[in-house]
Amino acid sequence: MVSDALQRVLRLLLLATVCIGSWTYAQTSTRVTADQVAQAILNSPTASAELKSYAQAVGNLAMFESGGQLSVYNGSCCYGVLQMTKSNIWSATKLTTEQFRNLPLQDQVNAWAGIMSTALNYSGINKLQALGTFDGRVVDGNLVLACVQLGIGNCDTMRKSGSCSGFADINGTTICKMADKIAGGTASSTVGSVA
Repeated sequence: MVSDALQRVLRLLLLATVCIGSWTYAQTSTRVTADQVAQAILNSPTASAELKSYAQAVGNLAMFESGGQLSVYNGSCCYGVLQMTKSNIWSATKLTTEQFRNLPLQDQVNAWAGIMSTALNYSGINKLQALGTFDGRVVDGNLVLACVQLGIGNCDTMRKSGSCSGFADINGTTICKMADKIAGGTASSTVGSVA
């Protein structure tokens, strides 16, 4: 009887190993720096050339979004150092949010970069870039990055309104405010929990 139970446990462990694939796991309390995130973008096989050109801005975005915490959950929708939604995590990795929160930096960045590289090709983003200026500000990489991070539909809402105040998330963050935080490299004071 012990051998049957042991065999079942071994089969479950084998199945778990196969399901997880090549993902490696990090400690849940790991913090990274903006420079480490930027380097991970540059090293990412899923990052487009355009996204790689924003590498330092992505590092600053991570500090704003998560304070550099790999395992953070913001309490409403998003997980990890670059705050991905549950559906984007599943789409990019086929992992649960708990598994994703425990991935090392490079794996989290690879998942995020694949989604964002696709989003950067969206026609609404191209229309924003073509404006050159928006609501009195230059359309730069920080604004574009904030736009895709807060969602291409939300970006369109802002662009069509003609104003930075045309969209704000549940926390009152507008795309332009996020772009300013990215440009300044300022971390958020409310980054969620790691529990």
